[in-house]
Amino acid sequence: MYKLEFRFNEQKIKADGEYALAEFYRVIRMMFARENLVEMETTDGSLWFKDNGGEQDYGAMWGITLSLSDEEWFAKYIEKMYWYDDERQPGVFDYEDVLATYREEKVGAFAG
Repeated sequence: MYKLEFRFNEQKIKADGEYALAEFYRVIRMMFARENLVEMETTDGSLWFKDNGGEQDYGAMWGITLSLSDEEWFAKYIEKMYWYDDERQPGVFDYEDVLATYREEKVGAFAG
């Protein structure tokens, strides 16, 4: 199983007054829905999505993170983006801090 977690800096979004968090969520939900990927219930303010068990899910999920990384609004306000998988042992999740990697490697809008 693959999962992605997104969390935005809500205080910065509110302080800047340029966007509303709901706009970010709407865009991201639409991207995952297009790929038939499942949103997970959460109470911590983060957005979580998981695969559907399809052959294309892995590529679709990474493709979404790469598409989002090209967006200035995403790069400016995202504070957490983690990839989780249990490929090595079912039910035991390894994780990757995708945000740290994209910032370090200057992917997309993180280059500036």
